[in-house]
Amino acid sequence: MGALWRWQDSGNYEEFYMRAHQSGNPDANQYTPVYNALPAWQLYYGERFSTPILYDFDEWTHVKIVVSGKYADIYIKDMDNPALTVDLLREVKTGRVGLWAMRGPAHFTDFSFTPMSNPTIKGTPTEPEDAPAGTVMSWSVSDAFDGTSLDGKFTLAEGDKQNLTWTTLACERTGLANLAKVQGLGEGKNTVYARVTVTSDREQMKMLRFGFSDRVKVYFNDQLVFGGSDVFNSRDYRFLGTIGFHDGLCLPLKQGENEIWMAVSEAFGGWGVQAKFDDMEGIAVIGTVKVSEKGGVRIHTYLSDALQATHIIESANSLMLVDAQFMAPFAREFRSYADGLGKPIERVIISHGHPDHFFGLGAAFDDMSDRIYALEGVRQFIETAGPGMLEGMKPRLGDAAPDKIVAPTQVIEPGTETIDGVQYEFVRHEDGEASEQLVIRLPGLNTLILQDLAFNGLHLYMANNTLDGWIAILESLQSLGGYDTVLCGHGEPGGMSVIAANIAYLEDVMEILGKVDNAEDFKAQLLAKYPDLGATNYIDMSAPALLPGR
Repeated sequence: MGALWRWQDSGNYEEFYMRAHQSGNPDANQYTPVYNALPAWQLYYGERFSTPILYDFDEWTHVKIVVSGKYADIYIKDMDNPALTVDLLREVKTGRVGLWAMRGPAHFTDFSFTPMSNPTIKGTPTEPEDAPAGTVMSWSVSDAFDGTSLDGKFTLAEGDKQNLTWTTLACERTGLANLAKVQGLGEGKNTVYARVTVTSDREQMKMLRFGFSDRVKVYFNDQLVFGGSDVFNSRDYRFLGTIGFHDGLCLPLKQGENEIWMAVSEAFGGWGVQAKFDDMEGIAVIGTVKVSEKGGVRIHTYLSDALQATHIIESANSLMLVDAQFMAPFAREFRSYADGLGKPIERVIISHGHPDHFFGLGAAFDDMSDRIYALEGVRQFIETAGPGMLEGMKPRLGDAAPDKIVAPTQVIEPGTETIDGVQYEFVRHEDGEASEQLVIRLPGLNTLILQDLAFNGLHLYMANNTLDGWIAILESLQSLGGYDTVLCGHGEPGGMSVIAANIAYLEDVMEILGKVDNAEDFKAQLLAKYPDLGATNYIDMSAPALLPGR
């Protein structure tokens, strides 16, 4: 029996309830978010979500819940000191309040609720532990199906993988993926695939540790390699079936892409999965990595699923990182991959002030703020505008948003530096893809790091609307001699032809803008001209600035 609040509908709300039969035990009560009608105490357990209480029987028990923003104080018997303070996991929304009971009769009296503005939270919630290095921080989740369809299926054929609808689910800060956030149970629909692709730079063995609730079948490169069940009470009357990194597989990775499909079935108490690799050397999970070597220096390009590119210059004794990713899961994996190289990070350099390049600092680089560099104008912009940008984007990003904004503290001065034997030429440009951005020339490696001054295989983001200036910058870079490699901010590494392709694209954009008077025609003509480029959403994002009032 317990209380509900922020009720959106019959399947989505916050919940706290008491387990009188567990009086005095650690799970004598429980807070849980409810998604798609699935409470999840098997996923959310321990001192963050419950507390031992000795209940008094055959008499009334006073309970008070104070909710303020992301937190709730829960008082039981003692109305002055909260028994439990929780960090609420659903987003902050207005909703209904109510009471509920599950088994047997329940008696309530003197129920009331009082709307208040910012009530005081007295307690301090227990901080969650951050996901360990190597944790999978995002999954592709299929629509639900009948788990019995996999009975006796030891190999996934192409037909088994067709006609599935996939949703990207970012893990919580702890690395937990609550599958109920994107799927609910239905008649004959109790199972989903949670899928990740692991890219490896060579053939190697990697230990994967994982947890699930309630049953799982693991397919590795289409072959069944594991099956298990942790259903509530399946082992003894106190077996709760809580999730943890309790199982492991040593996976023989091939060079290139490897697929892990976990068919996770729900029975009762929580629908979830989590996984982590013991080490990330030479692999990436939710993103992909392209590695090249020049003159004894290795260049690693980490690409998110949307082909956003961040880079690592690995020299003899240290690492230089360029940009930090946008979404928290990719930022954390990028950091984990860098740490797996076994060398200290000398600097993290932020190329310009667009959030898809600096948001990741707040998710994965807070511990090294004294080594985060940017041009002075970019540093000031992130410091002043970053918090507001984060608040505005949190509803869209959800769990993929960083916890906070971490701004650069160190200033990059244009000029030449030699760092760990590598010559870096830092060049400041104005009025390109952004109002101010940094280009890094590596003459000894014949490499230009252009970030968002060049996209490879994608439409351009043009909301800065400085196309003439952008073309002029690219033409000046095109005229440089001795370079054969271009590292972009979006798309895979390429050759100098990438610069020519971007110039041609911008010139075509300017020509089309002279012919059209509305965003729909602009997009249609640009797509007709470049039907094979990805990221068409950048056209929609750019059109209001390119066609103001049209």
